[in-house]
Order: sequence, then structure tokens, then C-alpha cells
Amino acid sequence: MASILGGRDAVGYSVTKSERIYDGPIFTLRRDAVEFPDGSSATRDVVSHDGAVAIVPIDADGRVVLIEQYRHSVAQMLWEVPAGLLDVAGEHALDAAKRELAEEVGLRATSWHTLIDLVSAPGFCDERVRVFLARELSEAPRPDGFVLEHEEAQVAVHRVPLADAVAAVHAGEVVNSLAVGALLAAERALREENVLRAADIPWPA
Repeated sequence: MASILGGRDAVGYSVTKSERIYDGPIFTLRRDAVEFPDGSSATRDVVSHDGAVAIVPIDADGRVVLIEQYRHSVAQMLWEVPAGLLDVAGEHALDAAKRELAEEVGLRATSWHTLIDLVSAPGFCDERVRVFLARELSEAPRPDGFVLEHEEAQVAVHRVPLADAVAAVHAGEVVNSLAVGALLAAERALREENVLRAADIPWPA
């Protein structure tokens, strides 16, 4: 697919010093001294994350499989699409998506496409997410030894007509940024299949 917007290389921006402040199981926090093209400089704190995958599962009736999950950072139950961390060394993003679909909602899909790529919160975090469209769904057992814990054990799974899910985005009822982008992209993709990319297309991120 030809580039529509193009893009500028980050020429003239450089990190002159970087210090790791915190190491955690999901993310790290570092403090960078950044020099800008005009010669000025500033300090920027960056949350560093291994990245994630997300899935928009659409069934034969045009319903999207959504989850409702408690998110402690905002103390709310949020509507989301199935998603998970790229936390298995060497695992391809598509394989991670297939694993997460089985783990989170007990489904498999035989039709997969790359839907969109996201940078979740570029103001402070380097997390990148690849979102897949999954169709031709069927039930699948959760992987051996996998157990849902804590918030994930309380997740409610719903099948919602895609049009209703998109309406909920515009009504401010779906506010998870990943789910918002994924649902709006899925609505267009089902109208214009040519916007979809191959599921195994390279992902430089």
C-alpha cells in the first residue's frame, strides 16, 4: 500500500544521557536528556513497554466480541477488545494474537488480517500495538496450564453488533483508546476490504 501522508525522519533529535529509574515486570521507566534541532535541550521521562497485540473478533452474524474489565488506574469497568502483552520471547505478533484470543475469550479464528498499528500514548510511553481483525470464529480451549487471575478472572465477555459498538464509541461509552481505534477501523474494513493488510506483514516496531 502506497504511503498517503509520508513522514519526516527525526533528524537533529538526540539523546545525550539516559538513566533507568524503575524496573518492573510490565514496564520500565527511564529519564532521557534530549537535544533538539535548534540546540535547546530538555529532560523527558519515558515509560518503556515491550508492546502488545489486540484482536477485533467478528462472528458470522457481524457481532464483535468485547470484554468488560476493571482497570485500576482509572477505577472503572472499561469496554475493550481482547488484547495482551508481547511477553513471550521470539513469538511473532500473529501467534501472540492467536494465543491471546484463546486465553482471553476461548476462541480461535481461521481468517486473520492486520487491521491497524497504534502508538498508545506517545506523550510518555513507547508502547506499540498491532491490531488484527479475526473472523470465521469457533470455540477453542484455553492453553494448558493457563489460569485467569485477578482482574482477568472477573472479565465479562459480550457479543455486540459492530454498529452498536461503534455507536457506543461516539456516545462516549467506549473510551479505551485501543478499543476506540480498533472498532472504528473494523467498521471501515468491513465496508472496504482493500484497506486490510496481510496478517503476517512485517512490523518494524
